[in-house]
Amino acid sequence: PPVTSPALKKIYRRILRGAPLASLVARRKWTILRAILSQWPPPPHEVPPADASRFLCTREGDGGDTALHLCFRGHERALMAPPDIVRLLLANCGPSDASVRNGSGRLPLHCACLAADRGHVCDVLALNPLAAMVQDGEGRTPFLCTMLARGEHEMAG
Repeated sequence: PPVTSPALKKIYRRILRGAPLASLVARRKWTILRAILSQWPPPPHEVPPADASRFLCTREGDGGDTALHLCFRGHERALMAPPDIVRLLLANCGPSDASVRNGSGRLPLHCACLAADRGHVCDVLALNPLAAMVQDGEGRTPFLCTMLARGEHEMAG
């Protein structure tokens, strides 16, 4: 069912209390996310711009993942965010959002590469081209993550 205006107002109140977008991605609340991101940014009278920006890039849980990291979690298609959610999120992200490391030292690009999500790797890379050379906590670049993911997929297939 579509998210109504009172429901969006409730979400705006959660944003003001510091609830991160990542929590909605982690809980797989795709309908709510579509409603929020398709109307992003929220009206300034509902959510001040500084709070809206914090909502997009706040980390979730012990792993320190942002919403962008979590879109590719599990490195399995069934656990990843639907493509339209990823597109909406990427449309509202900036270079700083693509530069946040999680608890493993990975950028969102590392996670997209590990997920072997070819469709979005280029989109994430476009937000932060220098991310291609960044090593995660284990010394792996996104390119190496892609090669490792390809090897796992080939061995599983």
